[in-house]
Amino acid sequence: MKFLTDEKRIVALRIGVPVFFIVGILMSYKLWHSDRLFPLLPVIDGFPVLPTSIDSFLPILLIAGLAVGIFLRKRVFFIGLLALLLFLLLQDQMRWQPWVYLYFCMLIPFAVAQTYTKSLLPFFQILIIGVYFWSGIYKIGPGFMEETFDNMLRELLSFENPDTRERFHFLGYLIPLIEVLIAIGLIFRKTRFISILAAIASHLIILTYLIKADHNSIVYPWNLAMIFFVIILFFKSENTLNFAKIPEIHSKILVRLAILFYILLPSLASIGLWDKYLSFKLYSGNNGTYMIGLDMTEVRKIDRSLHPYLWEVDEPQGKYWIYLSKWSIEELNVPFYPEIRMLKQIGSTYCKSDISPENLEFIQFNNGFKREGAVVFGCEACR
Repeated sequence: MKFLTDEKRIVALRIGVPVFFIVGILMSYKLWHSDRLFPLLPVIDGFPVLPTSIDSFLPILLIAGLAVGIFLRKRVFFIGLLALLLFLLLQDQMRWQPWVYLYFCMLIPFAVAQTYTKSLLPFFQILIIGVYFWSGIYKIGPGFMEETFDNMLRELLSFENPDTRERFHFLGYLIPLIEVLIAIGLIFRKTRFISILAAIASHLIILTYLIKADHNSIVYPWNLAMIFFVIILFFKSENTLNFAKIPEIHSKILVRLAILFYILLPSLASIGLWDKYLSFKLYSGNNGTYMIGLDMTEVRKIDRSLHPYLWEVDEPQGKYWIYLSKWSIEELNVPFYPEIRMLKQIGSTYCKSDISPENLEFIQFNNGFKREGAVVFGCEACR
């Protein structure tokens, strides 16, 4: 018995993507506003900020549009919805979270295709394969083992002794290997079933870890969404990823774009030519930790709401760090977007404040909180 026709799989995605997107927006609602303490970080300098009365209405309009998209299949409607979403994304790079990027891309075919045919399926499948493949590739390394996997051993298996956890670090290499094998297995019809089971098990383990650790709740629904996408796109699907047999021109273009943005460009993140989050470099342990350093004498000049995010520095003494990821997670419920240009951009707002520039520094730590290997700069490097 057929699970779903390919056309019904596309309809299921048209319903599922907006539902999960709405949940993510509601869980990070302040992210989508300009009226907040964490500054907007636009893609383009001088990008317009609308009056608060209008700007505060845009997230509501986006949620309403996504809700309507569950029931409406008009191309012109999805074109308008993507235009609104693109405006919000250009307004603030903090909104370019991996789950937002994936959902945005998954909405594109509904603004392009006249009808839902099976030729659209490879586009969605390539997106999901790319997520698993690069997420696995970028976990290979000591950063993931010593940070993320070490925390997983403590939270999931209650290994409190650091020496005990270290003896099991070698098992951490199974996780990136499994993710890469899931991606490869989803390509071929004969191996899809075992890959689907492995993907479901992986996401349930990740959810258990995140919930026990009370960490990064914004990705809870994304893990459930990935289970939904894997089942809908691959379970009992008879299509093969044979790009030569895609008849419609718009489907061919979409597939080529999927290969470009989800298979090829993510490889450039390793040399800093493509963003880490757009390459699904997640929980790798080497995305960097971003701080604003200021002298204790300047603390009175910053907003008191920032005081919970201040860390007193042991060396050199007399300084505080503002921990940007802690600030963004607690206010916006998303991690800081891990790129040095973002640190420079947020730094520029402080360099224009009453704080003396010589008492400010901006730091990307790459090895714990050690100055060795860190990127450190002052106001002269900020735009």
